Amino acid sequence: MPTARQTITVSPPNLDRTGFLSLDAELDGGAGLSCRDWLVARLRDGFQIRMLRAPRKGFIAFAPGRASWWPMDGAERSVVVQRLWVEAASDPGDAKALLLDEAEQWARYYGFWGILTLVGQGIGLCAGAELRRRGYRVVDETGAGVGLGARILQGPMALPRLPRDWGMRSAALGPGLVIQNARHCPDQTARATALLSSAREAGLLARLDTIDTADAARRRLAAPGTLFCVALDGEILDTGQGTAEEIWQAIRRRTAL
Repeated sequence: MPTARQTITVSPPNLDRTGFLSLDAELDGGAGLSCRDWLVARLRDGFQIRMLRAPRKGFIAFAPGRASWWPMDGAERSVVVQRLWVEAASDPGDAKALLLDEAEQWARYYGFWGILTLVGQGIGLCAGAELRRRGYRVVDETGAGVGLGARILQGPMALPRLPRDWGMRSAALGPGLVIQNARHCPDQTARATALLSSAREAGLLARLDTIDTADAARRRLAAPGTLFCVALDGEILDTGQGTAEEIWQAIRRRTAL
């Protein structure tokens, strides 16, 4: 059966009708691409989203290298998976293969050289074993539990790489508490607001570092595989896993507040 019959193409005109926003919030536990305005802007920039038809639940978001928010070197002629998520009850192996096939077909049609995806255990990342079964291989690693998976569709092509300057990126955030946020998720934006308020009440230097564009994300994101992170004096404390209270307690321990 053609994959188009098993998936829905999400676009600005049908975004609300598809139920994608509530699906992403459900699957990601509130940490997904669930800010409507942000998502509409990304779709207009070149993001592509395919979601499984009911009753299965899952989706893939991918983009040409020029529109990707993940920092990578040499990804201009490739398509980059931004997120891949499937509910455990929806036969994840088959469903993820179907969704990856959607991205690969789109990339071939438009003449891209390869498909790239971040590999790891974080929200929306791909597991290495699943990718290897589809002919991907891990071509680079960050040393922080995130790798780069690639499938070459036509070539030869130089293999893209992940940045080597993560320490410099986090140090560039500067002194005090800095929360880097793409404003893609209301829950994480609320978490940032709560942390900044607590810090300022305690007299701690604090600021928000907002990432507004794909170019800024590729140049400035301070931690691999996440659009949200909390740094203290240039050191990453959290990448979206902790609650505001948990993160604040970690900050208090570090600063003796």
